[in-house]
Amino acid sequence: MSNLTCMPQNNGGQTSVKYTLSVQKALGKKDIELWDSFSPDECVMLKHAYIEGVKASTTGESGIRFAQIWNGKEELCGVVVVHIAIAESNNLKGNTEKKNSALQQMLIKVLTGNRPLRFRIASIGNPFASGINGYYFCPSVSVEDSCKLLHQVLEETQALEKKDDNSIVAYLIKDFSRGSQELSHLQERGFAEFMVDPLMMMPILSSWNSFDDYLSDLVSKFRTKAKSAIKKADDLEMRSLSASDIEQHKERFDELYHNVADKADFTLGHLHVDSFIQLKKNLSERFDVYGFFLKGELIAFLSGIHHGKLYDAHMIGLDYAHNQQYGLYMNILYKFVDLAIQAKAEKLSYGRTAGEIKSTVGAFPTELSCCIMHAKKGPNLLLRTFFKFVKPQDYDIRYPYKKNLEVTPPSL
Repeated sequence: MSNLTCMPQNNGGQTSVKYTLSVQKALGKKDIELWDSFSPDECVMLKHAYIEGVKASTTGESGIRFAQIWNGKEELCGVVVVHIAIAESNNLKGNTEKKNSALQQMLIKVLTGNRPLRFRIASIGNPFASGINGYYFCPSVSVEDSCKLLHQVLEETQALEKKDDNSIVAYLIKDFSRGSQELSHLQERGFAEFMVDPLMMMPILSSWNSFDDYLSDLVSKFRTKAKSAIKKADDLEMRSLSASDIEQHKERFDELYHNVADKADFTLGHLHVDSFIQLKKNLSERFDVYGFFLKGELIAFLSGIHHGKLYDAHMIGLDYAHNQQYGLYMNILYKFVDLAIQAKAEKLSYGRTAGEIKSTVGAFPTELSCCIMHAKKGPNLLLRTFFKFVKPQDYDIRYPYKKNLEVTPPSL
């Protein structure tokens, strides 16, 4: 347990604020009840039911830590989930600009020794989802103070890990809207900002009471494309999966998931199939899992989470050998739209990949940045320099809606 006193930058007669925080490997029953009652209902990924599901994927090297923050009145005013993960990349050059820069090549060599990148990282923000889902503070905690507290939580996590000889190499805090106050405050504390691929967000219009309503608002070109993709799946059976269904198809489920997940150039770990089973048990109707079957064989699946007004396209898996013939990926995207409409959500989060394809369905890019810091000052200077080269990939954005329809990008 540690103390932190925060002094406003422009004091103006304001008094300093004292906070106490603790970082733990696990929470007791009373702390879990307090944690869940404190975190908003729409923040599903902060709830213990979700966290316990994700913990089924942790190994000896990875784990989850819990930080609780109290103000001077001994009132809980903040909760933070720290995911300790293994960051891996076989292609560090994939999302960098100036690919022939001598400085960039030198930095990659120094940071990795020209070997595949692999290091232990502490992440505030879910490694398996996009958006601000790793912490929650009372409105009374200023943005400046919250950034100081997040940094302190990461340093306390490092101290806790060192007791078990498990040092953390770097700290990551994700995801922020471009130009947000948090980014400025965290850079002042030594973090490097870097841009990531935009989060594809789709508005769910209040006039859409069914998937057919959505289709009718598309221009003929994209409506025809959608109907063609859906027709390709006529021979498939799509059905909702229970925890026992996932268990029954466990090996195939895991195979389909890795078909997609292993394509990523950079990862912070993978979800084990046991996490899907546990999440379905814990979250029940708030966690959708659907399977696509061809003559009884599972060839694709999707999972989604209800976050109040937000529907989150969580994870998918598919057999690429059947993808083109049955339009698996496109049918997954359209099914997410249908599920978001049924959930009466106001927006659908599609994640960061395949931005151009998702824009043909109706999603808009939301620019995001993350902050990273090496745990040691010397290497952090190199890290900050290297991340100046990191740049999202460029792609074209489509607009599938009718011209007389006013559709605006949803906010994060």
